[in-house]
Amino acid sequence: MPGPYNSGLRSGMIGKYREIDMKVRPFFFTVWMCIFASLGTRSFANFEGQKMVDFEFSDLKGNLLESDVFRKDKILFMKLGSLSCPMCSQMLGLMGKLDKEYEKKGVVFLDVSFDTDIGHLKQHAREKNADFPTVMDPENLLAAWYSVQGIPVNILADVEGKILHYSVGLIPEEDLRKILDDAVAARTAEESK
Repeated sequence: MPGPYNSGLRSGMIGKYREIDMKVRPFFFTVWMCIFASLGTRSFANFEGQKMVDFEFSDLKGNLLESDVFRKDKILFMKLGSLSCPMCSQMLGLMGKLDKEYEKKGVVFLDVSFDTDIGHLKQHAREKNADFPTVMDPENLLAAWYSVQGIPVNILADVEGKILHYSVGLIPEEDLRKILDDAVAARTAEESK
């Protein structure tokens, strides 16, 4: 039976090997993404300027979060990542640190995790002071949509959903503040016209 990491093309595999494959493959997927991202933060201009894809995922309380409703009239900063990625964890901590300050400026933060262990995700969010929503994308739909090759993926979208920033890797705090401040300033300038 096909699973999230198996399109059914390997259906001739012997049962016990398939079970091992399904447990090991997500681990190697995460390790590869972290190794790729460790080469440094990169900007991928091919997504910048495009409209972000809207999605619906469950948060850690079981509520459905719709991205277009969540970001309504707000600037959205979103991180795609995994619990097993150290840079994703650092990025989540930085987002937790900046959340309250930038919430007052019209910025909302969202953590998108490829993990499904709600208990671990809740604990991790508490440890990183992440008081904003975490949603689960267990089938890696956003990873496929954005052709993710490394994590964390950081996406900043304006109130209309246009991607202003797309990068892979850990963003230093001063750089993230500049990215967010520039987006807030652009919104303020647009509103004053």
